[in-house]
Amino acid sequence: MRNFMILRTMPLLLPLLIISALSISVESRAQVSGAEGVPPVSVEQFTQVLWDQTANMTTFGSASQNFTDTGGVNDSFDNRSADDFNIPGPNGWNIETVRAIGFYQLGTSGPAQSLNVVFFADDGGLPGNVVPGCQYNNIQPTNISDPDFFINLPALCALLPGTYWLSVQANMPFNPNGQWFWFTESVQTLNLFAWENPLNGFGSGCTTWTPGINCISDTGPDLTFQLIGEQFVAPRPIPALSRWGLIAAAGALGLVSLIAVRRRAPRSGT
Repeated sequence: MRNFMILRTMPLLLPLLIISALSISVESRAQVSGAEGVPPVSVEQFTQVLWDQTANMTTFGSASQNFTDTGGVNDSFDNRSADDFNIPGPNGWNIETVRAIGFYQLGTSGPAQSLNVVFFADDGGLPGNVVPGCQYNNIQPTNISDPDFFINLPALCALLPGTYWLSVQANMPFNPNGQWFWFTESVQTLNLFAWENPLNGFGSGCTTWTPGINCISDTGPDLTFQLIGEQFVAPRPIPALSRWGLIAAAGALGLVSLIAVRRRAPRSGT
């Protein structure tokens, strides 16, 4: 598909306001991917980084935005990106902070109004059901103007060992704020990142979760992010007994009870 998709039929497709003293005009077109981002010089490390997928950042980005333009004129372009991670066990994770490294569209500086952060269970290599208690809408990062988002979750996301998906989506109007793009990685870890555009405004056909490289040109196979928090001891599952196992267990308990009763029975003297 084309790298840049022009919104030909929308009333907001007038040139954006001149936003800098250098008179740089912003092209009025929404994009599926952005290739003009400048990655941070270095990636900060934390003492409790649970998942770190930042080592192979490209200069490309994947769109992940809920367009909040007045009247919903750009709703058909609403889209989300997501990528998976794995908790190997035996411990689970309490996720406290999410870092999603991205950039605002060339010639704009955002900022986003807020962010939507959602954790999904894995469904055959794509995002599945939302993890209960791990959906956070309209939350603020530590600095909304910096597209390298540090997001302190309002409540812990507690996850047992397994594979999950993270989605970070910016709530922001296209006019005049532009777009936020999530930096991609050049190296694939686990499954390819996923992308969806439910109302197909970009014409990709990816109306449900689909591997991003099938929907977006000029991108990498994964997204750039970190998960920060604490590990916790995951409860061990109780093994299930078969019918014969239950019968044997019942018999053993009965035998133990019988022995206990006989030991407690009074004995006659001689």
